[in-house]
Amino acid sequence: MKYPIIYLKGLLLLTIFITIVPNNVFSQYAEIEYYTELCGCVAKFDSTQYTRKQLQNTIDYLWWMPNIDTDATGLKDVKSAEELINDLKTECMQKIERLQTLDFVNDTFWQKLKNEIIEYYISTCKLKEYTMLAYDNPKILLEYDLVDSTCMYYRDALIKGGEAMLKAWAKLNEVLKSNNGYPDQLQREFEAKYNSDNRLTYAKEAIMVFGWWNNANHLLPHIDFSYNYREEFEKLLNNVECECDEP
Repeated sequence: MKYPIIYLKGLLLLTIFITIVPNNVFSQYAEIEYYTELCGCVAKFDSTQYTRKQLQNTIDYLWWMPNIDTDATGLKDVKSAEELINDLKTECMQKIERLQTLDFVNDTFWQKLKNEIIEYYISTCKLKEYTMLAYDNPKILLEYDLVDSTCMYYRDALIKGGEAMLKAWAKLNEVLKSNNGYPDQLQREFEAKYNSDNRLTYAKEAIMVFGWWNNANHLLPHIDFSYNYREEFEKLLNNVECECDEP
């Protein structure tokens, strides 16, 4: 009976040893370099938890999210609507596929952010496509569903055209003046365009960009760039050392 007792004691001691061994004994640390707006940083990371590629992808495509241009002034240019929409779809598809196929840090925060960015890309591209089509066919905006009363006001003015569009343009100008540091100059520019032979064209362009687009774009699920992504990223690291330029 002695041998089983000795065996069990040894097994018990082994179990206790495994339990009290610090977790970092089994970690394998590697080094990564990365950059913030003002700093170049070097840190250690646990390579049993993340790869360097996962961390770099997380920096490049989640922390520093490649944006989609939301300047509506370029939604109608020398290209045809078909060319513009094809370019848009290509850009959006590339960005979404990249997020869906690249390997990122697999934790709750970064995976949630990845899904939010995909949603933002999809919704922004949809709005841009409808707005491009609306330059030639404003009624297409009736099929776009993420709107509020302000969006509907400018949408309906674009569809009705004529005096309804001019009236909406004048109302929009008052809104723009209230948020402009040089309202008198803005009023003079408005009056010059309003009294020109091209006033309907000017009205349509102004309402499209500053009325319809700005308000519809405001309703999209934008990403909060004010969040401290650096702090969240550095939770994944150890021994962070940074050299920073003066702001």
